[in-house]
Amino acid sequence: MSSKRIDYNNPLPEFEGLKFHVDAFNERRHIQQIFPILYEEQPLTWQLYQEEITDFLTSKRKVKILDVGCGSGFWGLLLKKKFPHATVVCLDKNPLAIERTRYNALLNQLDINLVEGLYDKTLFKHNSFDLIVLTPPYHLYDPKDSNHIPLFARGGDYGLHEFYSQSIIAFAHLKTDGKILFNQMSAGLDMPDYVRFYYEKFKVGEMEFTNILPPISTLAFLKGLYGNLDSQYLIDFAKMMPMLFYTSGMYTKSKKPFSSTENTSSKSQILSQLQENWQTRIALHKEINRF
Repeated sequence: MSSKRIDYNNPLPEFEGLKFHVDAFNERRHIQQIFPILYEEQPLTWQLYQEEITDFLTSKRKVKILDVGCGSGFWGLLLKKKFPHATVVCLDKNPLAIERTRYNALLNQLDINLVEGLYDKTLFKHNSFDLIVLTPPYHLYDPKDSNHIPLFARGGDYGLHEFYSQSIIAFAHLKTDGKILFNQMSAGLDMPDYVRFYYEKFKVGEMEFTNILPPISTLAFLKGLYGNLDSQYLIDFAKMMPMLFYTSGMYTKSKKPFSSTENTSSKSQILSQLQENWQTRIALHKEINRF
């Protein structure tokens, strides 16, 4: 795939030799539509962290990977192709996503395990996965409007609830030295709020994250998205968390005291190919609001 930005109205047909049948925003509008594959989300996250993931997984004889919210199956199929010795489990609460992933697995002749259901601690054995991929929704909206938001964009409170909820479960399912890979937009003070959350909740482990775009004022983003911002909920949120970060990152579970590193400068060569900016992100979120 070239570094050219993928238009959110068009599906990503191929990546790393894999072909995907996906939804695109302009195909149909339905509350259960599967979120399309966008370059600056899944493919870019892979490019940013493929070296670390490859070094980690190739050093193990037995590997077990979980893709939470598999959608069209991008992560599960990519990781199965890259690491054929791995057992890959793809999970989604949306039956349409499970069928789409099944189709794409057959299309690419890859053997993965599919599980339909909500992600909770009882679904898998604790301390059983080497790598868990979390790409939950992060759309910012007033909760009173949630019924108008498609399922793939319902991130909960401040767009962070789903990520926090899934992280707690993933921590239980993750082996010691295992890794969580994620793509997430997060408000915060001087860093994404999820860094604070991981520190307070888990106390241990190492986190690194990459700012895909330079941080922006939360209020500026919300005004760009909603125009005349009349939601007191969102106004108060912008005051509480004045900066907005669009990131990819990786958390490693360990027994060491928690530490975090912002590694954007070391990823500059990869990020230099990106043709995205906050205006295109706002345009994407406006498209979501049209459902």
